[in-house]
Amino acid sequence: MNGTTEYYLFARRPQWNRAQALLRESILAALNVLLARFGLGRLDVRGLPRASELSLSIDRLRRGEISVEEALASARV
Repeated sequence: MNGTTEYYLFARRPQWNRAQALLRESILAALNVLLARFGLGRLDVRGLPRASELSLSIDRLRRGEISVEEALASARV
C-alpha cells in the first residue's frame, strides 16, 4: 500500500473493530425489540468490547495517549 503511513495501517484495525461492535449492538437492539414484542426475554452479550469503549481507545490513540498495541489490545476478546 504505497503512500500510506504505518500509523494508518495499524489504526485501521481498531476502527474496524468499532464498526463490528456498532453492527453487533444494532442487531442485538433490533432482536431485543422483536423478542420483547413476543414476550420472550432479552439477549445480552458479555465479554466483548462496546463501541463506546473502542471509540475512547481510538480517540486516545489519535491524541498519542496510548500506543497502537494498547489500542489493539482494547478490542481483543
